Amino acid sequence: LMTMNGEYEMTYSTKLKLKNVPEDMLVIVPLPERIDVVLRDKGDKLVEYKTRGKLKELVVDYRQYANVKGRTAIYGGELNKLFSSRLASSTEIVSFSMDTLQYYVASSEGMKVPVKVNGSIEPARHYAVSRVELQPDSVTVYASQVYLDSLKVVYTPKVHYENLTDSVNTILTLNAGVRGVKIVPSEVQLGVAVSPYVTKSVE
Repeated sequence: LMTMNGEYEMTYSTKLKLKNVPEDMLVIVPLPERIDVVLRDKGDKLVEYKTRGKLKELVVDYRQYANVKGRTAIYGGELNKLFSSRLASSTEIVSFSMDTLQYYVASSEGMKVPVKVNGSIEPARHYAVSRVELQPDSVTVYASQVYLDSLKVVYTPKVHYENLTDSVNTILTLNAGVRGVKIVPSEVQLGVAVSPYVTKSVE
């Protein structure tokens, strides 16, 4: 039973929101939807936070943490500052459900790059590969400028076909393997045409 003058700990679930993202920027990996914070104070103050909704939502201003590398991380000390501005001086922040908030943004222009097959495609004996095609053969990549500056091509997941006697049509999901990178479209269709050798006899 909580008494108003006793000291307690209470957990609050706070919704996170990112604001003031420029129109020419795209959020690739958003903030977590929520963060839990444990506070310690007198019972009446803890109840007040609940009833008045002071910790219902926390807004993060993009302009305050803009980062040219695309990834923005808000660590424990800064997290404390963000929450402390809403709390009474008597309230102690005990813990957070995560020690870092992070999000990734990139230019909304993106960069168009070719897609290439990663792997090997070998026909069976007396067969030939007449066509290897990717649809689409290029994609748009959204990432930090640092990442884009070194990007020349996007490779498919590794494929290995051997002893093919029939054509192949399959969907491959593209993955940069790096957080904070978005590929559009995220899937391509690999088409491989295989046909038997035609032998002709000379009379």
